[in-house]
Amino acid sequence: MPVVVTDVVPNWVGALDVVYAFTADPGDDELAVSLDRAVRYGATVVLTAPPEGPVAAAVAGRGLLISPQLRGAIPESFPCALITGLLTVSGLNLLPVDVDLVADQLDAEAERNHLGHESFVNPAKSLALRWAERTPLLWGLDPVAAAVAGYGAHALAADAAVVADAAEYRHAVTRVALHRAVVNEHTGSSIFADPEEEAQDGVVPRIRLLLVAIRTDAAASVVRRSAHEVLPEAEVLDMADELGVAEPALAAVLALRMEMAALYLGLASGTVGGRYHSVQA
Repeated sequence: MPVVVTDVVPNWVGALDVVYAFTADPGDDELAVSLDRAVRYGATVVLTAPPEGPVAAAVAGRGLLISPQLRGAIPESFPCALITGLLTVSGLNLLPVDVDLVADQLDAEAERNHLGHESFVNPAKSLALRWAERTPLLWGLDPVAAAVAGYGAHALAADAAVVADAAEYRHAVTRVALHRAVVNEHTGSSIFADPEEEAQDGVVPRIRLLLVAIRTDAAASVVRRSAHEVLPEAEVLDMADELGVAEPALAAVLALRMEMAALYLGLASGTVGGRYHSVQA
């Protein structure tokens, strides 16, 4: 079954097609128009979006609208979009997903990252500390990892007002000046360097590279070897051995870890929930 990923529904959509759409913007007129066209042409439409506005109205009574139920200072649309998307692709036999397992893994990750846990047992706090006062570069070693990296960059901007770069590694290397800066910074630093001591001396790296890995197939292995040859000291965030679960659960847990790290940065800087002192180490 062919799968098309696009920002709006194509003009050729028809009665044999299933459309899954997600947006956090209830007023996205372009998406609303394309969804209206999809339902008029007989396509099955599953939409995750706020319950009011042009987007929701476009499929009202003609498609399945699932809206986030959590309300608060921070709009939490990701959990709803994630579970709806997984159920949709699983129902179409595009990707086998154990939704209960994904939920259990997300619960366990949230517990690991509890505010009361110190950074050496709290992966999200540890990640936040590594990102603090840096410009994070989140480069995915495979397409799934790149998508998770993109979500991490979004969370950093939304929760901590931190600008981050997210890209698939094979695309990142084509941005010659930035890639050269990353290589120079990593090859010029010692593996025994103390970040806190360097900060006291006024030597704070401008950027923080994190290579993100999800898939373990042959293509992903080739990219990982290529990245290691050029950046042997770069940190690789790979939880496959740690969790031992399928790719959908790995991607979901990693996305949650990045989001919680962004929230900790936001709490520390005052961009989330008012101004606080630095995150407890």
